[in-house]
Amino acid sequence: MTPIHPAEERLLDTSLEEVFAQRRRRLGRGPDVRKLLVAAFVLLGLGVVFATAWLVPSASPETAQEPTVAPMPAEVPGDGKDGIAALPITTENLQARFTDPRELPVVTRFASLRRLRLWPVKTTILSFSTGAYHRAWAAPPMDLLQPLAKLEHLEVLGLPHELAVTPELLAPLAGHPSLREIQFVRDAFTIDARFVAALARIPNLRALDLRFVRMSGSALHHLAALPLRSLELQYGSGLDAAGWRELLTMRSLERLSFRAWNWPVPGAKPDAAAEWQPTPLELGRLRELPRLRDLELLHCAVDDAQLAALPDTLVRLHLFGSKLTPEGIGALRRLLALRELDFDASRRGSNFADLFTPDSEAAGDAFAVALPTLRLRKLHYRGAVTADVARAIGAQAGLRDLAITSKQPAPDTAAVLFAGLPLQRVEWHAPVTADLIAALGKLSELRELEVYGDGKDGITELAALAEAPRLERLVLAETRIENGIPATVLAPLARSRSLRDVDVHVTVIRGEPRASQAELQQAVGERIRLRLHESEQTVKR
Repeated sequence: MTPIHPAEERLLDTSLEEVFAQRRRRLGRGPDVRKLLVAAFVLLGLGVVFATAWLVPSASPETAQEPTVAPMPAEVPGDGKDGIAALPITTENLQARFTDPRELPVVTRFASLRRLRLWPVKTTILSFSTGAYHRAWAAPPMDLLQPLAKLEHLEVLGLPHELAVTPELLAPLAGHPSLREIQFVRDAFTIDARFVAALARIPNLRALDLRFVRMSGSALHHLAALPLRSLELQYGSGLDAAGWRELLTMRSLERLSFRAWNWPVPGAKPDAAAEWQPTPLELGRLRELPRLRDLELLHCAVDDAQLAALPDTLVRLHLFGSKLTPEGIGALRRLLALRELDFDASRRGSNFADLFTPDSEAAGDAFAVALPTLRLRKLHYRGAVTADVARAIGAQAGLRDLAITSKQPAPDTAAVLFAGLPLQRVEWHAPVTADLIAALGKLSELRELEVYGDGKDGITELAALAEAPRLERLVLAETRIENGIPATVLAPLARSRSLRDVDVHVTVIRGEPRASQAELQQAVGERIRLRLHESEQTVKR
């Protein structure tokens, strides 16, 4: 059932209390038919309102209170002062690569800039790298970030680990009107009262992305003073039971993301503290965060008991790199509020060897048994696509966004997967077949399609996609590793009435002929904007 917004719940409770309070006051005098009829009509009206709310996807608290954040465009790299100065003035998402960070004022030419990620480049002498960074990264002037105060639309800021961050360095960001998220990498700073006070002066800061940062109980205690809605702890260290208790005091959190509970510190001796992770009981205490709806547990080795302990109020869940057994996967059935699920059905970790481990069919079938109790709008499934998995996914009538990552889907599953689903976006990371393309071409609501083949099975026929009536964007990647995609294969796309953008990603073997942007563009026609992305490989694989 779609969750009702808390404000609507309060309105319903208040109305019911008033109705029943009036009724109780009149019980001693006998029933007043007219008043009872009025009460009945009030309840009927409320029933109609909330029945309608049940049918329409409800907005999250953040969406209800603030304007929806527009999608962020793709990141654009800019090298140095001159390279950045040559970029279009309309750039909104910039990776600014500097040797000397004091060249930062050049970014102020982008009045519409929404996201800025600073990227240090090592110094060179006569075009040879010195292997060192400019001293201004480790000892920056305190007004280094002052130019960012002029970027009135800046929403997201990424600061690199080479930059020595202090409260004084953050001071120019105080009062920034639009900055809502900051990313810190490595702990070239101390999370204490002064550091958090500097962050608190940024009025709309609601998200922190901390990578390779030590998360002690003291650090989390100070961070709890901020009205954060999103907290990402990626490859951190130092998390323990005391820190977990501090985390549970962050009552405003709506999103919580972990990549590994504790990441090994280089050079440190392994000990019990480095292996700490929350028990099922401690994970269950996430229910104490009243607004938490979005949880990511990546490379956290989540086991059966931990999955079974997760709050059943979650709307979005991302699990990757777990230790789940087929029997434990069934715990997904109880998460009835889920609308978005990113799930890895295989016991896949971060080791290179895991890339070659076959997908578990038993785990896939267990997922197929759990799925029918959920009502998903978005699903990214990683694992074996058995016949049962295909049928279970194909029965998700409300699914709008589907991504499949599978090493070897069962034959003839494409038609079962896609038949009848109102999909608007599909992402396919698996072998590409003619049957797949034909099934995708029949999706009447499809707007965006990304096909990532396995480098062996190439696309030879795209004519069916020209029949998809609403397809606007197509991404083709790694579909023919040696020769790319011939222009003759793309030519049928010119017949599409809706297609506007085509991205072709080609891996070229060094020394072999490269694809021609001009030929591919000519094949699809002038109405479609084609972008060719090439990467080079030295040997055939």
